[in-house]
Amino acid sequence: MPAKLVVDIGCGRGRWDGYLRGFCDELVLVDVAESCVSFCKERFARDGAVRCFLGDGSSLDMVDDGTVGFAFSWNSLFHAEMPEIEGYVKSLSKKLAPDGAAFIHHSNFGHYRRSLSAFGERLLRSREQRSDGGGMGRLASAYWKANPLLIRLGLEVGHGAATSVTAEGVLSCAEANRLCCISQERFNWTWRKLTDCISVLAPKGSKWDGPMASSVNHGWVTSARLARVVGNLYGERP
Repeated sequence: MPAKLVVDIGCGRGRWDGYLRGFCDELVLVDVAESCVSFCKERFARDGAVRCFLGDGSSLDMVDDGTVGFAFSWNSLFHAEMPEIEGYVKSLSKKLAPDGAAFIHHSNFGHYRRSLSAFGERLLRSREQRSDGGGMGRLASAYWKANPLLIRLGLEVGHGAATSVTAEGVLSCAEANRLCCISQERFNWTWRKLTDCISVLAPKGSKWDGPMASSVNHGWVTSARLARVVGNLYGERP
Protein backbone atom coordinates (compact mmCIF):
# COMPACT_ATOMS: atom_id res chain seq x y z
CA MET A 1 0.00 0.00 0.00
CA PRO A 2 -0.99 2.52 -1.12
CA ALA A 3 -2.70 0.87 -4.10
CA LYS A 4 -5.33 1.85 -6.62
CA LEU A 5 -7.52 -1.16 -5.79
CA VAL A 6 -7.56 -3.06 -2.49
CA VAL A 7 -9.66 -6.18 -1.91
CA ASP A 8 -10.59 -7.43 1.56
CA ILE A 9 -11.41 -11.15 1.39
CA GLY A 10 -13.71 -12.13 4.25
CA CYS A 11 -14.33 -8.57 5.37
CA GLY A 12 -16.80 -9.43 8.13
CA ARG A 13 -18.27 -6.17 9.38
CA GLY A 14 -15.39 -4.15 8.01
CA ARG A 15 -13.29 -3.79 11.13
CA TRP A 16 -10.13 -3.37 9.01
CA ASP A 17 -11.70 -1.44 6.18
CA GLY A 18 -11.83 2.00 7.68
CA TYR A 19 -8.05 1.71 7.84
CA LEU A 20 -7.59 0.12 4.41
CA ARG A 21 -9.78 2.78 2.79
CA GLY A 22 -7.17 5.42 3.54
CA PHE A 23 -4.62 3.66 1.36
CA CYS A 24 -6.49 3.08 -1.89
CA ASP A 25 -8.58 4.74 -4.59
CA GLU A 26 -11.11 1.90 -4.57
CA LEU A 27 -11.93 -0.72 -1.95
CA VAL A 28 -13.75 -3.98 -2.68
CA LEU A 29 -15.19 -5.94 0.25
CA VAL A 30 -16.05 -9.62 -0.16
CA ASP A 31 -17.70 -12.01 2.29
CA VAL A 32 -19.70 -15.22 2.12
CA ALA A 33 -22.08 -14.04 4.87
CA GLU A 34 -24.97 -12.01 3.48
CA SER A 35 -25.44 -10.25 6.83
CA CYS A 36 -21.85 -8.97 6.75
CA VAL A 37 -22.19 -7.71 3.19
CA SER A 38 -25.42 -5.89 4.07
CA PHE A 39 -23.80 -4.35 7.14
CA CYS A 40 -20.82 -3.07 5.15
CA LYS A 41 -23.05 -1.69 2.40
CA GLU A 42 -24.86 0.36 5.01
CA ARG A 43 -21.68 1.38 6.80
CA PHE A 44 -19.95 2.63 3.64
CA ALA A 45 -23.10 3.80 1.83
CA ARG A 46 -21.79 7.36 1.49
CA ASP A 47 -18.47 6.30 0.00
CA GLY A 48 -18.84 5.60 -3.72
CA ALA A 49 -15.34 4.11 -3.86
CA VAL A 50 -16.30 1.17 -1.62
CA ARG A 51 -18.07 -1.77 -3.26
CA CYS A 52 -19.41 -4.78 -1.36
CA PHE A 53 -20.03 -8.26 -2.80
CA LEU A 54 -21.38 -11.60 -1.65
CA GLY A 55 -18.62 -14.09 -2.51
CA ASP A 56 -18.74 -17.78 -3.36
CA GLY A 57 -15.98 -18.76 -0.93
CA SER A 58 -13.23 -19.51 -3.46
CA SER A 59 -12.99 -16.85 -6.19
CA LEU A 60 -12.82 -13.11 -6.89
CA ASP A 61 -14.88 -12.89 -10.06
CA MET A 62 -16.20 -9.46 -9.07
CA VAL A 63 -12.90 -7.75 -9.96
CA ASP A 64 -11.12 -7.53 -13.31
CA ASP A 65 -7.97 -9.50 -14.05
CA GLY A 66 -4.68 -7.73 -13.36
CA THR A 67 -6.19 -4.87 -11.34
CA VAL A 68 -5.75 -5.73 -7.65
CA GLY A 69 -2.87 -3.81 -6.12
CA PHE A 70 -3.31 -5.33 -2.67
CA ALA A 71 -5.44 -8.23 -1.45
CA PHE A 72 -5.95 -8.65 2.28
CA SER A 73 -7.51 -11.35 4.43
CA TRP A 74 -7.39 -11.54 8.20
CA ASN A 75 -9.04 -14.14 10.47
CA SER A 76 -11.34 -15.33 7.70
CA LEU A 77 -9.49 -17.66 5.33
CA PHE A 78 -7.95 -19.05 8.51
CA HIS A 79 -11.17 -21.09 8.73
CA ALA A 80 -11.13 -22.10 5.04
CA GLU A 81 -10.04 -25.61 4.10
CA MET A 82 -7.48 -26.34 1.38
CA PRO A 83 -9.91 -26.53 -1.58
CA GLU A 84 -11.13 -23.00 -0.81
CA ILE A 85 -7.57 -21.75 -0.30
CA GLU A 86 -6.56 -23.26 -3.64
CA GLY A 87 -9.49 -21.51 -5.31
CA TYR A 88 -8.53 -18.11 -3.92
CA VAL A 89 -4.84 -18.54 -4.76
CA LYS A 90 -5.73 -19.51 -8.32
CA SER A 91 -8.00 -16.47 -8.55
CA LEU A 92 -5.32 -14.16 -7.11
CA SER A 93 -2.87 -15.34 -9.75
CA LYS A 94 -5.22 -13.75 -12.32
CA LYS A 95 -6.52 -10.77 -10.38
CA LEU A 96 -3.31 -9.32 -8.94
CA ALA A 97 -1.72 -6.41 -10.79
CA PRO A 98 1.79 -7.06 -12.19
CA ASP A 99 3.34 -5.66 -8.99
CA GLY A 100 0.40 -6.43 -6.70
CA ALA A 101 0.61 -8.46 -3.51
CA ALA A 102 -1.68 -10.46 -1.24
CA PHE A 103 -1.51 -10.66 2.57
CA ILE A 104 -3.28 -13.88 3.58
CA HIS A 105 -3.83 -15.15 7.13
CA HIS A 106 -4.49 -18.89 6.97
CA SER A 107 -4.28 -22.04 9.06
CA ASN A 108 -1.22 -24.14 9.75
CA PHE A 109 -3.18 -26.56 11.93
CA GLY A 110 -2.90 -29.34 9.35
CA HIS A 111 0.76 -29.70 10.29
CA TYR A 112 -0.26 -30.93 13.75
CA ARG A 113 -3.23 -32.95 12.52
CA ARG A 114 -0.80 -35.19 10.65
CA SER A 115 1.20 -35.69 13.83
CA LEU A 116 -1.94 -36.62 15.79
CA SER A 117 -2.97 -39.05 13.05
CA ALA A 118 0.45 -40.72 13.10
CA PHE A 119 0.17 -41.08 16.88
CA GLY A 120 -3.25 -42.65 16.48
CA GLU A 121 -1.97 -45.10 13.88
CA ARG A 122 0.80 -46.21 16.22
CA LEU A 123 -1.77 -46.78 18.94
CA LEU A 124 -3.94 -48.78 16.55
CA ARG A 125 -1.04 -51.04 15.59
CA SER A 126 -0.28 -51.48 19.25
CA ARG A 127 -3.88 -52.47 19.95
CA GLU A 128 -3.82 -55.03 17.12
CA GLN A 129 -0.56 -56.50 18.38
CA ARG A 130 -1.75 -56.76 21.99
CA SER A 131 -4.57 -59.29 21.99
CA ASP A 132 -4.29 -59.49 25.77
CA GLY A 133 -5.70 -55.96 26.06
CA GLY A 134 -2.64 -54.64 27.91
CA GLY A 135 -1.92 -51.02 28.83
CA MET A 136 -1.12 -49.80 25.32
CA GLY A 137 -4.05 -51.72 23.93
CA ARG A 138 -6.44 -50.05 26.38
CA LEU A 139 -4.91 -46.66 25.57
CA ALA A 140 -5.38 -47.31 21.86
CA SER A 141 -9.01 -48.28 22.36
CA ALA A 142 -9.66 -45.16 24.41
CA TYR A 143 -7.96 -42.98 21.79
CA TRP A 144 -10.08 -44.26 18.90
CA LYS A 145 -13.32 -44.08 20.86
CA ALA A 146 -12.53 -40.46 21.75
CA ASN A 147 -11.17 -39.54 18.31
CA PRO A 148 -14.22 -37.47 17.16
CA LEU A 149 -14.12 -35.53 20.42
CA LEU A 150 -10.37 -34.98 20.09
CA ILE A 151 -10.87 -33.54 16.62
CA ARG A 152 -13.46 -31.13 17.93
CA LEU A 153 -11.22 -30.18 20.82
CA GLY A 154 -8.36 -29.71 18.39
CA LEU A 155 -10.43 -27.27 16.41
CA GLU A 156 -11.36 -25.43 19.56
CA VAL A 157 -7.75 -25.27 20.72
CA GLY A 158 -6.84 -23.96 17.27
CA HIS A 159 -9.63 -21.34 17.55
CA GLY A 160 -11.54 -22.70 14.58
CA ALA A 161 -8.51 -23.48 12.42
CA ALA A 162 -8.99 -25.32 9.13
CA THR A 163 -7.53 -28.77 9.63
CA SER A 164 -6.34 -29.49 6.07
CA VAL A 165 -4.20 -26.36 5.56
CA THR A 166 -0.47 -26.03 6.21
CA ALA A 167 2.11 -23.34 5.49
CA GLU A 168 3.84 -25.76 3.13
CA GLY A 169 0.61 -26.51 1.32
CA VAL A 170 -0.08 -22.84 0.66
CA LEU A 171 3.49 -22.39 -0.58
CA SER A 172 3.10 -25.31 -3.01
CA CYS A 173 -0.25 -23.95 -4.19
CA ALA A 174 1.29 -20.55 -4.87
CA GLU A 175 4.11 -22.11 -6.86
CA ALA A 176 1.64 -24.12 -8.92
CA ASN A 177 -0.19 -20.90 -9.83
CA ARG A 178 2.88 -18.86 -10.77
CA LEU A 179 2.91 -16.82 -7.59
CA CYS A 180 5.97 -16.29 -5.44
CA CYS A 181 5.77 -16.27 -1.66
CA ILE A 182 7.49 -13.13 -0.36
CA SER A 183 7.27 -14.20 3.25
CA GLN A 184 5.66 -16.63 5.68
CA GLU A 185 5.22 -16.01 9.39
CA ARG A 186 4.05 -18.95 11.46
CA PHE A 187 2.76 -18.04 14.90
CA ASN A 188 0.70 -19.25 17.82
CA TRP A 189 -2.52 -17.79 19.19
CA THR A 190 -4.49 -19.57 21.92
CA TRP A 191 -2.20 -22.62 21.97
CA ARG A 192 1.56 -23.07 22.15
CA LYS A 193 1.55 -24.70 18.69
CA LEU A 194 2.09 -22.60 15.56
CA THR A 195 -1.50 -22.97 14.36
CA ASP A 196 -1.54 -19.74 12.31
CA CYS A 197 0.40 -18.46 9.31
CA ILE A 198 0.56 -15.26 7.28
CA SER A 199 1.68 -15.75 3.68
CA VAL A 200 2.44 -12.75 1.46
CA LEU A 201 2.08 -13.66 -2.21
CA ALA A 202 2.92 -11.82 -5.44
CA PRO A 203 3.17 -12.64 -9.16
CA LYS A 204 6.38 -14.27 -10.29
CA GLY A 205 8.59 -11.77 -12.09
CA SER A 206 7.14 -8.86 -10.11
CA LYS A 207 9.31 -6.38 -8.23
CA TRP A 208 8.69 -8.45 -5.09
CA ASP A 209 10.03 -11.70 -6.55
CA GLY A 210 13.02 -13.13 -4.71
CA PRO A 211 14.01 -15.46 -1.87
CA MET A 212 11.26 -16.04 0.66
CA ALA A 213 11.65 -14.62 4.16
CA SER A 214 10.46 -17.03 6.84
CA SER A 215 9.79 -16.47 10.53
CA VAL A 216 8.56 -18.46 13.52
CA ASN A 217 6.96 -16.17 16.09
CA HIS A 218 6.06 -17.66 19.47
CA GLY A 219 5.53 -14.17 20.89
CA TRP A 220 2.87 -12.95 18.48
CA VAL A 221 0.06 -12.69 21.03
CA THR A 222 2.29 -10.72 23.42
CA SER A 223 3.21 -8.32 20.62
CA ALA A 224 -0.45 -7.88 19.66
CA ARG A 225 -1.43 -7.12 23.25
CA LEU A 226 1.36 -4.56 23.52
CA ALA A 227 0.24 -2.92 20.26
CA ARG A 228 -3.28 -2.64 21.66
CA VAL A 229 -2.00 -0.94 24.82
CA VAL A 230 0.11 1.52 22.83
CA GLY A 231 -2.76 2.18 20.44
CA ASN A 232 -5.12 2.98 23.29
CA LEU A 233 -2.59 5.39 24.73
CA TYR A 234 -1.45 7.20 21.61
CA GLY A 235 -3.85 6.27 18.78
CA GLU A 236 -6.63 8.37 17.34
CA ARG A 237 -9.78 8.64 19.41
CA PRO A 238 -13.08 7.47 17.84
